[in-house]
Amino acid sequence: MLAEDSPFYIDINRKPTGDSWYVSQPMGKTTLRNIIKLMCEEAGIEALKADLKACSTQGRVCQTSSISVRYKVKLEFDNKKTDSELSGMYKAYSLTECAAMCQGSCVIFGYNPVMKKCRAHKEIFTSDTSEETGWRYYSIFLPVDCKELRENGYTNTGVYEIYPFQTGFSPVKVYCDMKTMDGGWTAIQKRVDGSVDFDRTWAECKIGFGKPEQEVWIGNDLIHQLTKGQNSYLYVSITLDLNTGNTGRDLSGMYFTTSDRDNDRYEGANCAVHTGGGGWWFNSCHFAFLNHRWSMSGGTYLWHPTVRYANYASAVMMLIKRH
Repeated sequence: MLAEDSPFYIDINRKPTGDSWYVSQPMGKTTLRNIIKLMCEEAGIEALKADLKACSTQGRVCQTSSISVRYKVKLEFDNKKTDSELSGMYKAYSLTECAAMCQGSCVIFGYNPVMKKCRAHKEIFTSDTSEETGWRYYSIFLPVDCKELRENGYTNTGVYEIYPFQTGFSPVKVYCDMKTMDGGWTAIQKRVDGSVDFDRTWAECKIGFGKPEQEVWIGNDLIHQLTKGQNSYLYVSITLDLNTGNTGRDLSGMYFTTSDRDNDRYEGANCAVHTGGGGWWFNSCHFAFLNHRWSMSGGTYLWHPTVRYANYASAVMMLIKRH
């Protein structure tokens, strides 16, 4: 049983064998037809078989395997109704059917299980409501970061989708640490084996590279989006041969430098080049540098004085969480 304020999922899946589609709860044929049509349109396939068993064009079966939409309960709208931003009213025999009718054309919907009615709204309404018993509303759940996921009951560390740019943008996959210091940490950098080269251009560091389940730099644009207009914690985890530690070092006021964009304070050279490669918030040049070439030995400070040299570490990770 889901908690009242937990997000729930609507999943539409293709069976492992056969061509038929099934849904988590019974739906009317019209609703199911609309869902399959939507799935096929997203896959670039326009035709739809009348029997709803599969969608195809020139014998090619629609390859879309599943759609999951997350909704969150809006308890503040319980037992209310309004025509504000209303996009449609429908007969619905289950909460799942009502959610499917929303189909991305609305951002919030209400369901009344007694009346078997569904109300879809294009925007979240704030006024012009009247009382009517039985209504409960749900809005699309678009977590902005790992902290919001943790606050909504996600407790397993791993890769999640977040929406830091909110509506109109695609989700971003990030690695979330849900255990360290109450969890909710978003990994902006993760290195475990040196399989990803961190000596990248300014443009590459800007958009990010790697994969969150392995090694990753999420990108300066995304780091900016996650931290702008608010204070955030930075947690640095460095795994050594004998122990894992975290420590503090102030990077405030330093500008990001790459081998092709020199923004550091060292007049004699570009610090990214001088230190062997890797973008970083250099001063002149550094006592902390976690994006060094993985194969470097000695000589390069990793996170001085706690971990002096780069070759002491077997893994590093930079995590952020808003206050």
